[in-house]
Amino acid sequence: MIQKNFWLRTLNVRPEEGWLVKRLFLLQFFQGAGIAFFFTAAFALFLSRFHIIELPYVFIISSFLLWAAGIIYGRIEHKFDIGKLSIIITVFMAVSMVVFRLAFEFIKTEWFLYWMLAWYNVLYLLNNLEFWAQAALLFDVRQSKRLFGVISAGDIPAKFIGYSLALVAVSFIGTINLILVGAICMMASIPFLLSIQRSGKLLEVHHKKEHEPGHAKDNFKKILKNFSGNYLIRSLSILSIIITGSFIIINFAFYAGVKEAYHDDVSLARFIAFFLAIVRIFALVIKMIFTGRLMNNLGITKSLLITPVVLLILVATIILTQDLPSYQKLLLYLFGATYMLVDILRSAINSPVFLTIMQPLSNHERLRAHTILKGIMDPFASLAFGGMLLILIYFQHEVNLLTLSYIVLIICICWIIGIYRVNKYYLKTIVKTISSQFFNLDNFSITDSGTVDWLKEKAKNGTETEVINTLNMLYNSNNEMSDDLLIAALQHPSQKVKIVTLKLLQQKKFPSAANFLLPFLQHNDSPLLVAESIKIMCNNEVDNQIILPYLHHENAEIRKAALAGLFFNGSEESKSITAAMLMKMLSSEIVDDRLMLAEILSARESCSEVDMIRQLMNDNNSLVRKAAYLAAGKSGNNMLLKELINRLDREEIAVLEPLYVAGDFSLPFILDYINSEKATSLLKEKLILLVGRKGSEKAQEILLSLLGSHPEEYLVVVKA
Repeated sequence: MIQKNFWLRTLNVRPEEGWLVKRLFLLQFFQGAGIAFFFTAAFALFLSRFHIIELPYVFIISSFLLWAAGIIYGRIEHKFDIGKLSIIITVFMAVSMVVFRLAFEFIKTEWFLYWMLAWYNVLYLLNNLEFWAQAALLFDVRQSKRLFGVISAGDIPAKFIGYSLALVAVSFIGTINLILVGAICMMASIPFLLSIQRSGKLLEVHHKKEHEPGHAKDNFKKILKNFSGNYLIRSLSILSIIITGSFIIINFAFYAGVKEAYHDDVSLARFIAFFLAIVRIFALVIKMIFTGRLMNNLGITKSLLITPVVLLILVATIILTQDLPSYQKLLLYLFGATYMLVDILRSAINSPVFLTIMQPLSNHERLRAHTILKGIMDPFASLAFGGMLLILIYFQHEVNLLTLSYIVLIICICWIIGIYRVNKYYLKTIVKTISSQFFNLDNFSITDSGTVDWLKEKAKNGTETEVINTLNMLYNSNNEMSDDLLIAALQHPSQKVKIVTLKLLQQKKFPSAANFLLPFLQHNDSPLLVAESIKIMCNNEVDNQIILPYLHHENAEIRKAALAGLFFNGSEESKSITAAMLMKMLSSEIVDDRLMLAEILSARESCSEVDMIRQLMNDNNSLVRKAAYLAAGKSGNNMLLKELINRLDREEIAVLEPLYVAGDFSLPFILDYINSEKATSLLKEKLILLVGRKGSEKAQEILLSLLGSHPEEYLVVVKA
């Protein structure tokens, strides 16, 4: 039990989520292993029968199969709830594997192996669609940020184990029978699907949209509109094509070398299984240990640059070493290292960073972005680069790896340019999103250093509205970034921005207040900014000697801020000085002095200065009394609240709001007043509605009791 709790804490999984995360992990594990077995068999059989120049045809066939699979999935998902659909898809994947195994015995035509290898991509797509559709419904946004990395990690060890077992088993059962092992693994995932479905945790989502003529056309138009109108989605789509294309070419080049070294299907299967097992274990280590740290420390742009820069160095090495005597043998190793690194970095860094980039998009735009990238752009890249390879082979009559190296070199340059374009539109989308009234902090988080630094710069010189909205939204995330942003915003030329910034700084502890605010205080001639700075410094226990001179400042707001700050938060000496000044103000004949005192007391929650408040409640000036009533409400003191409610018939407007501010403390007094004979019908109605505004459990209990004790107020109570 202790060990189980240790792993849950390590993976940041809460105890009540453990069983669900475990089932999803195992679901992804068995399906990933099944797909790994299928790929090993299909690819080894293909390479053993055909020359590598035939592989581009597989890329082209894959593109059409992926488009067809995406369209069919989009249609049937409207007809089944997600639990049943996942089981249908899983059974279909397992059955399709068995069909390919049986068909292998009877279909002897060459085209069969083209389609079998292309089918691997369909299996991978269907697995992703059904798995992430469930995960999206099982977890809310906050859970998804913690758990998606854990549950998706099942795919990597699954493929590592799948490829490792294939390496051992292929010599005993034969290459083609690996497909049957894959089908068994796929079927082994069904109990976990059924367990999730029976738990009731899976929301049964039915698509209620009718399939009217033109509905698919409308969806296609929306996707095109997102692609053409949203610059971030468009730049991501183009970058996705470049990345997928580079992977296709490197994949092709590497296996061209492998084909020359291994000839029979068993040796090919063993090499592919061994090589891909090594790739997966490296990918797992990098994803679990380094990905998060890299994103936070390097930022979006630098994280995305890792892969093309590494690729650029490796390809440059391939080109520069072409005159070496053992170049052909070295070429295989260099392309092998390139393939390995690109595959690892693609799954461990590029994919997580892409998900982060799409966070600022609205939910609908994010879903469409995924649809465009996975359902349209990846198949398009397979078609385009498969066609390009065929054209290249047609003119060169061979697989020229050096030519492919130059093409990859050009792609790397385009890749790097694309990253900077994506980052440009990502930053613009962040500002647009956090400036929107529909922004929700749960939708995405901003933690990478590059974006944070850019936001700090934006806080210094952005437009007034942009900066204020950004501060208000991002300040809700309780981390060091918020303080840094606020400090940066104090350098903004707008006084309004500075005031908003200072008010936000008052809402939390700011230990370094003196370091940043003392120069700001000394070189500022705005009374409002000085007053707000004093409040922050007093709240953070700065040296009282800095604040004491402001007790006699000519500006009333500055004096009030210094008096309140030192009286409630100062040292014993400062409290003694300010207490004497407040007592003088209490007995002063100047109305402004007494009003300032009442405002100081009313600004404090749970103020314990009962005698001062009570005396001010009896002041002959209505403004002083009104401020004192508010102080009485905030104090929660029974004696003051009782005296407050007794003035309801004389100063109704001035008393109602303090009674509301008092929260549940005033409820017994309100109930007594409603039950008293002096309460008029109109006043009863107002008090009942005020109880309804409080919305607490005690308020609900009082309203329920009033239904029985005051049937004549039935409609008002129901309204409340």
